[in-house]
Amino acid sequence: MKVVRFAAIFVAAAGLVSASAAQNPNANPAPPTRPGGPHGMMTPQEQMNRLSQELNLSEQQKTNVEAVFDDMRQKLQTAVEAAKTNADARLQRILTPEQYQKLQGMWEQHQRSFEQRSGGGGASQNNGQ
Repeated sequence: MKVVRFAAIFVAAAGLVSASAAQNPNANPAPPTRPGGPHGMMTPQEQMNRLSQELNLSEQQKTNVEAVFDDMRQKLQTAVEAAKTNADARLQRILTPEQYQKLQGMWEQHQRSFEQRSGGGGASQNNGQ
């Protein structure tokens, strides 16, 4: 499946950057004191900057690599949304309306909890749970 291959390439590239830093800790300055992105993960821009530095990319290469990763992220997002839509339709056929409504509430609560932990917007910090 192409989406899985794209994801594997992206993960491998991110891992390459991390592995390179772990093998040669003196080659680069210390990481920033604040963690990047949710859960302490580097943001896509931080990952790109690190990859550019580690691979010594030219400006043209950096632009092209960014385009590849942006395209990959968009395709992954589209594939995930399609999978969610498909799963949702299948669950509606399997569950009773009451079960499906309860599942929707559980998912919404999980999303609010995730947004609070990651500092994301869109959910109130006082959600009653």
